[in-house]
Order: sequence, then C-alpha cells, then structure tokens
Amino acid sequence: YKVVHHFEKANGSGYEVYLTQELAGITDTTVKAQPLAPTGLNFVPALSTVEGVVTGDGSLVLNLYYDREEYQVIYEYEGTVPAGAPTLPTNGTYKFGATVDIADVPASIPAGYEFVGWYFGDVTNIVTSIEMPAHNVYIRAYFKPSAGTQYKVEHYLMGTDGQYATDPALTERYTGTTGDNVTANALTTFEGFTFNASNSTVSGTIAGDGSLTLKLYYDRVKYNVTYVYEGEVPAGASALPTDATYYHGENVTIAANATAP
Repeated sequence: YKVVHHFEKANGSGYEVYLTQELAGITDTTVKAQPLAPTGLNFVPALSTVEGVVTGDGSLVLNLYYDREEYQVIYEYEGTVPAGAPTLPTNGTYKFGATVDIADVPASIPAGYEFVGWYFGDVTNIVTSIEMPAHNVYIRAYFKPSAGTQYKVEHYLMGTDGQYATDPALTERYTGTTGDNVTANALTTFEGFTFNASNSTVSGTIAGDGSLTLKLYYDRVKYNVTYVYEGEVPAGASALPTDATYYHGENVTIAANATAP
C-alpha cells in the first residue's frame, strides 16, 4: 500500500505530492499512516485519509495533506527618520516558501539624505524578493545623511546709520553632513569693526534642505572728534566746539571757524 503526502503549493493554488511511501502490510488488516512534521506546514486531518484496510492487490492509498503556515513581512525604518520620510509600505502575510516581491525603493527621499534598503538581515543584503521562511520577516531601511549638504555663513557689517546691511560678497558657502553641528568663525579683516557675538548665530545643525544660515554681525566702531586750540589763544576767542562721536567711515562736518577779537 502507499502513503502519499501532499504539500500545499507555495502560491496557494492547490496541493502537490511531496513524498510517496511504498509500504507493506498484512492483507485485510487496518493500517494507519504517521503524519510528517515538516517545518512551516501543518497536517490537515479533515482532508486526509490516515487509515485503511490493506487490499490484496496493493491498491490502498492513504493521502495525507498539509497546509502551509502563513507569516508576516514587516517593513520598518531604523535610526533617525527625517521629516517628510515616505510612509512605510503595508505589511503583508505570505505562505511559507512563497516568493515575496519586496516594495520598491521610494521615489521621493527627503533632501539631504540617501535611502539605504530594503535589506533583509544584514544591511549589505539589499533584496528585491525573498523566499518566505517559516517565521516573520523584518525588511528594513535607513536614511543616511548626505555628506554634501549646503549651508551658508552671512556676515553683516553695520552701516553708518547704525543698521546692518546684507552684502552678497560677504556670504560664504560651505558643505557638510546633514545633521552635523557646525560653527562659523568671525572674520578679523574688517578694520573699524568689532564682532558682536551676542547678536550673532555662530552655530547650528545642517538641515537636509540646505536652509541653515549662520549670521554674524559686526558693529562699526565709534570715534571721538575733539577740537583743540594750539599755540597762544587770544582773550575773547570763541569757545571750542563740543566734542562729537562718529562711526568709522561716517562723513564728519567740521565746525565753523573760530572767532577772536
């Protein structure tokens, strides 16, 4: 007599013969088949014929059926997930042994990042499809900060009106790694100016979209204009003009000429 073990197909479209056992027994006696215990499959008693009477012509066939277990494919991000990251693909349920097509790489990635994935197990094992094992599977990806993200440093010089003006010539452009903290250095080449640290933003975190702008302000130094007489001053000479303070570079109007008897 025979015992035929039928495994469900991985695509769920029916059953196929996995193993046929050719056995012998005593004619007209009842025999009982022993189900297998395969990984990822379950014996289905309702579909199976596990016992029967041995016929003299050897025609007895006991058919045993097994359904495949189902497991999940779960998508997840690792590490820091930037704002605007694509929504994770929907998790899926698949039969053991089935061929699973992995989700496509997202078409849109947040600026300043590179998409690394989808990988199975080790980060170097980038996959586009897998054969479903007998357990849940995690398919992961992460966002790698780009090393060439732009940021800029703007230097503002105070004008003689006390206001700060922008000057494209005083804008420095740099690149760095998204998420890194950077610090700008104040320039020392501006004669007649002092760096205003309290009014400046000298450090910040590089944004993926290149929007980080560090702003450094320089105050214009003020100097005194003092009037003095030299030599002998005659009696009745007009009083000296009052001292005045002016910004470096400011136009100064000198006081009217002094008078004397």
